[in-house]
Order: sequence, then structure tokens, then C-alpha cells
Amino acid sequence: MNTSVDPCHDFYGYVCGRWLDLSLQHNWIEERKNRLLLSLPNLINKRQRKSAPSTIRMAQVLYSSCLAVEDQYKLGLQPLFDLLNKLNLPRVPAMIEPEQSSSDQGEDNFVKSMARVRKLLGIDAFFILDVKRDSRDKRKNLLRFAPPNTDTLTKVDRFYMLNVFQRIINNRTSESCDEFDIVPSENITNLVNQIRNLSLVVDELNQKYANKYSLIDQAKEIDDAKYMLLDELQQATDHYVRSVNESIVPRPLWRPLIEELLLEVVDFDPAQQKVYVGDLEYLQEIAYLLSSTEEQLLETTVWWMVVNFCVPHTSKELRDISIKRGKNLPRSTYCSNSLNDLMSMAVAWIVVEPTFARDDSRDRVAEMLDNLKRAFANFVLEDDDRLDEPAKLATLEKIRRLKSIIGFPDSLFQDGQLDKYYDGINLTTNHYFNNLLQIIRSENNKKLLNLAKYNADDDDDFSE
Repeated sequence: MNTSVDPCHDFYGYVCGRWLDLSLQHNWIEERKNRLLLSLPNLINKRQRKSAPSTIRMAQVLYSSCLAVEDQYKLGLQPLFDLLNKLNLPRVPAMIEPEQSSSDQGEDNFVKSMARVRKLLGIDAFFILDVKRDSRDKRKNLLRFAPPNTDTLTKVDRFYMLNVFQRIINNRTSESCDEFDIVPSENITNLVNQIRNLSLVVDELNQKYANKYSLIDQAKEIDDAKYMLLDELQQATDHYVRSVNESIVPRPLWRPLIEELLLEVVDFDPAQQKVYVGDLEYLQEIAYLLSSTEEQLLETTVWWMVVNFCVPHTSKELRDISIKRGKNLPRSTYCSNSLNDLMSMAVAWIVVEPTFARDDSRDRVAEMLDNLKRAFANFVLEDDDRLDEPAKLATLEKIRRLKSIIGFPDSLFQDGQLDKYYDGINLTTNHYFNNLLQIIRSENNKKLLNLAKYNADDDDDFSE
């Protein structure tokens, strides 16, 4: 309560006026989460018994490898260079050394790079591309294009970018090296400025479209026009690009992107593949930006997104640059957070197994939710003032179809299910970066495989 407010003039302010400030200061959920993460290392060790899934041992290996920073430092920048090579990106951006460009597949090369980065690292560039349930049929999944929530490039400190670029481009490894004479500093500064300028344009588009649709608009019936074939989407964006500037040749974007993304993961016919377009106008403006921007700058922007992701996980010099930029968590805390982010289902088993899974908590919560749904249904049946019979029937059907998801999926404790979920991942105690990449790639592949999956109403799988 905010007793300094006159309740006769602002009753809400009087009753709830201090809630926002206090809730930000004292977030119960975050507090419990942080307490749990602090106890996670001990919980892992306690769950190491013969009957535990082998995945729990895998979680211990991941945590131990994260702690082994000296092993990480010994590898230097080589893991980063190996990853760039796997993504068909150069060690040094083509804007610095044009002969290093990986652009050997035509004008759509940076598009394929975006797809590979999305598939291996889960990083989106310029727009969001993900797999979601089809709003018209919840049993099916489809690819969705949407504006990004934020533009991460503009939030990156310019000095941090310069330091990272200099270290990698000149491949320096000693803290005592303050001069970067292999590539002139002004060349690197100019490149950083170009990437940031491009990101500012993208950020302006994000802001322009971020609040375009209200929650009410989103809840309305899905417009069939938002479901588009890849070629239809290309035609729509091509038409917009030409309408803005006839001298610009539209770049092929959507089909090569999806073909590369789903390559060797999901069999599909690109001519028949439909996607959900959350905001066509945004994609049209992005298509214009990508068609009017130099290929090498676009490739270098994708290159930077990969490098920025890898900075905390490679050489000591790069990690020190990262630490100076942000909050320096104790390594044990950082590794607990990392374990929770990367192996959330294993962490769920570790936390839930000794308590929630063994008592009647879920049954009691299920009973409470059933009572709520029953009371709601009775309220609908008795409401003759606001609902006619068709509306009542539709509402009752919605209530009947409501699914209660409580605590954890049943499959979490079914024999072999947890190990099956992490099948194919082989972790080692001295190579955290490789462990990280394996898990991220596996998670992304699972999401893509959901495109070919039909979800029954009673599906309790936690692989989505």
C-alpha cells in the first residue's frame, strides 16, 4: 500500500502503489531459483546412485567441464576457428581480407550462413525463425517468421567490440600486446561502426513493429493470409523491394534459408512448405535492407554474432574482455546457471525426484484445478445475462479441453525417457565449449524435427 495517496482520488494507487517497486526488489520466484541453483552442485552429487538415469552423470560432467576453465584456456582460439570453419565462415571477416570470404555460392551465401548459425547455435539474425504449434491445429507444428524482441547488436558496447575484433583478427594472445599493427586500427574501427550502424537500422525496424499488434489483435482468428508458401513470401518481399527502389535486385532469401536450415534434418518439399508470417510488412522491410546492403557486411555481421556468442568460452584474453564488460559471477554460480539452461530436464529430475515426485502434491494440485474448472463451468451454465446458448456451448467445450500441466511431465520419470531425450550427446570433462555446442545443436534439431511430428491431444512428451 501507498498510504501517501488519497484513496478517494486514486484508490488503486493507495492499495497497490508500492507493489511494482517492491516486487522488483523482492522477486520470490527469482529468489527461490537462485537458492536452488546454489544448491545444485550438491544435489547432483546426492543423486549419483545406481538407479539414477545415466543422464544425471552427464549433467555432472557438464558442470565439471564448465568449472575447468584452465582446460578451456589451453585451447585458445582454436575452438572458435573450428566452429567458424564448420559454419563456412572465414577466420577473418571478408571486409578486412576480401580473399578470406566464404562467398563462393552466389549472392545467397550469407543467407545460408544465417541458416547454419540458426541450426548449430540457435542464434537468429535480423528476424526470429522458430518452430511453433499451428494456431489453427495445435496437433501440428510449423515454421514461424517474426520480428525479433530486441536487437542485441545495439546493446553491445562499442569498446568491447573493438577489443574482440582486434584480438581475433590479429590473433593476439598476450595481455601485454597493446598495439595492433597487423591490421590498422582504423580499418577495424570502421568495420565495427558499419556493423553497429546496420544494427541500428534493424533496431529501428524492431521498435517500429514491436507494439504494432495488441494482445486483443493477436487473440483474433488467425488470418489465412499469414500462412504462405516460401515462394509466395519471396514474391511478396521482391515486389516490395522493387516498389521502393527499382534499381535494387531482390535477393533470394526464404527458400535458400529454409533449405539450408532443414538440410539433413527434415525431409520436405520447398515448393509446398508453408510458413507462418507474423508480420509481412516487417519482413518486407528487412528484405529491402538485406537486398540493399553489401554482401560482405551482411556476412561479417553474422560472423560477429557467432564470435560474440563464443567470447566467454575460448581464450583467457577474450573471457577477460567479456568479464570487464559485464557482471562477473562466481564460476560455480555461472556453471549452475549454464547447467540449468542447457540440461533443464536433467535438472528437473535432480530437483523433483526426492520430493515432488514421491508425495501427493501433484494429485492435490490436480484436484484443485479440477474444482476450479468445475466451478467455472457452473458459472457459465448459470449465466443467462451475458451468454447465449451457442456461446455457452463453445465456452464449456473450451473448459473441457483445458489441459492441466503440473510440476513436470509424466515422461520425466518413465524408464529410459530422460536418457532417450539426451541420446547421442557425448560429453567430456575437459572440453566445455564442445559440450555446449553438442547440447545446443541437439536441442535445435529436436525443435526442427517437431515439424514432422503430429502431437496427439494427450501427448506428454517433453521434447518440445
